[in-house]
This record gives sequence, structure tokens and C-alpha cells, in this order.
Amino acid sequence: MAYQQQYHIFSLPKELLDTLIPRHIVNRAPTPPRSPSPINVAATSSSALRSCNVCPGSKFTDVNEQRVHFRSDWHRYNVKMRLNGASVVSEAQFNQLVDGLDDSLSGSASSSSSDDESSDDAISTLVHKTKHIGRPSSPDEEFSSSGPRVPLLWFHSPPSTQLGIYRTIFSTDVQREPTECLAQLKAMQNGGADGRTWTLFMVAGGHFAGAVVRVKRPDVEDEETQSGVTKKGKQKKPKPEVEVLRHKTFHRYTTRRKQGGSQATNDNSKSKAISAGAMLRRYGEQALRDDIRNLITEWAEDIEGSERIFIRASVANRRIFLDYEGAIIQKGDDRLRTFPFQTRRPTQAELNRSP
Repeated sequence: MAYQQQYHIFSLPKELLDTLIPRHIVNRAPTPPRSPSPINVAATSSSALRSCNVCPGSKFTDVNEQRVHFRSDWHRYNVKMRLNGASVVSEAQFNQLVDGLDDSLSGSASSSSSDDESSDDAISTLVHKTKHIGRPSSPDEEFSSSGPRVPLLWFHSPPSTQLGIYRTIFSTDVQREPTECLAQLKAMQNGGADGRTWTLFMVAGGHFAGAVVRVKRPDVEDEETQSGVTKKGKQKKPKPEVEVLRHKTFHRYTTRRKQGGSQATNDNSKSKAISAGAMLRRYGEQALRDDIRNLITEWAEDIEGSERIFIRASVANRRIFLDYEGAIIQKGDDRLRTFPFQTRRPTQAELNRSP
């Protein structure tokens, strides 16, 4: 099995960075063959990849990745959609559907049976909500005039290294231009005087997790850090690539177990319930909103200095962060992003996995 080296996006080796080429350029301008029977290396490599017959665009380098995919919410959602006679969706479309779901899709980060049941219920709810929504009738409709709507931007380094980077990392004005993204990627290797920081927020099902993380350390650090040796002469343990500067998690009672959806959504679709549980959930929603906004105010200086602001929230919950008087985060802020991959229940561990 080929060894796959892991790279950090803000600490790429210079010898790799200098050889990167946007992959669409490589595919669009192939070198003319010199022999009558050339060996198509790209086709051979592509045919060796594993794929899923249900989920469009899925490719796996080994059987372990394929098994993980079969347990993913995206795959299970597509299986249910196909069984119902509906069209399957790409991973990017599935992530957009998840963003619109009020409740957490996959429950907690554990793998207990109760969490699996909750996940199945959430997937069934998502299938029910989206079964009437039209989907592209052909693969060609997955592409717009400006390029494919895929979350990853791919780069090639000869002879066979492939590097996929999420588009959301780049500025919105260059996300469709791979050449400009490459220039921005090279600029990202510099941390400046204060380093590069991101702000991450997740909220679903009454659970909230927030963090401010440093994804790139400052260019100039103290002498002890540069030398890698402590003042006592001992070898200093290297710092992790991502450093958590601030973090906070809390939970409020806002949803009925295995019912899905918030109390406010239920009130808007039906008559307003007057039960004690409904009143508690309404109080929990208001308290959750106030807790989050107070935290944003407390972190205002860190948020102002963040290069990117990632928010994982439903349409209703997104208003907690943006649509109110004196909001720290403005609705049209160019730094705003959604998580480009599936996320589980908002926890500190899930935030640590995301950068």
C-alpha cells in the first residue's frame, strides 16, 4: 500500500509548494504521446481507485476509506433516497441539506446504540423534508458555467502527488480561479507578526461549541521556540500545528428527544403548545441565544482579528449570530464560511477535528 503523507495547509514544504499545478490545467493540456501505444498513467491510477455505486463522485484509495464511507450519514441518506425512488445527492449538496436541519444529524461523537438510533431518526427526518425538493436530473447539471460546484480544489505535484484543499479556505473572489488560489496558498505560509486565527461556532439541538484557534503561528517567535531547546537545555516538545486560544461549550434544553426540530419551528408550524415541556424549551432557546451572544461580545476582539469565521447552524439558528442589533458579526462579512464537510454534535472534540 502506498504511503500517504499528511500535510498541514499552512506549513507546506517549499519543495512541494513550488511544484504545485492546478489539476484542471494538467487535465486540459495533456502532453502529446510520442509512441503509437502510450500508457495512460492517469487512467490507470483512476481505475485503481475504489468508488461507491450509490454516492456520486465518491472515490477511495483503500478499503478502509470505503468502509468509513459506508458508515457515513451521506451514504445512508443516499441509500434511503434511492429506496424511496428519489435522486441521490453529491456530498456538497448533502452538506447544504444538513446546514438546514435544526437538530444534530449524527448525535454525539460516541458510537453507542442510542446515538445510532438517533442518527437514523435524524436521517429519516432529513429524507422526509427533502423528498419533494428537485435534484439535478443529470450529472451535467452539477456544473455551472464557472466550474464544478465541489468543495475541494485539487492541485497536482509531479509525478503523482495530489493535494485537495477546501475552497472555503480561500477568499470568495478567487475560489473559482485555481491559479489565483495557488498564489493565495503560497501567501498563507506566512503567519505575520500575530499568526493566523480562525473562529469556529457550532450549534444544533441545544448544544453549542465555540473556539478561537491559531492555525498558523507568528513568523517570529521567541528564541527558545526557534531553537527547540528549553532554558534548561532539554529538548522542547514541538507545538501542535493548531493551537486553541479560546473555547467554550454549553447546552440548553430546546428539543424533544428523537422528535427533531426546535420548539420555535414547531410553534410556527402548529398551534403554540402550552405544556410545561414546551415552556421549558422556549426558555432554553432564549437562554441559548443570550448565552451565545454574550460569548460573542466577550470574544469580540478575537473575532475581529480572525481571518475566517466558520458557523455550523441551521437557518433559524444562524440568526443568533448575525441578525440582531449591535451584532459583532455582520451578515455580509466576507470572512463568513460554513463547514465544508459533515459534522457531528457540537463538542470541543468536534471543533478540534475541524481546523
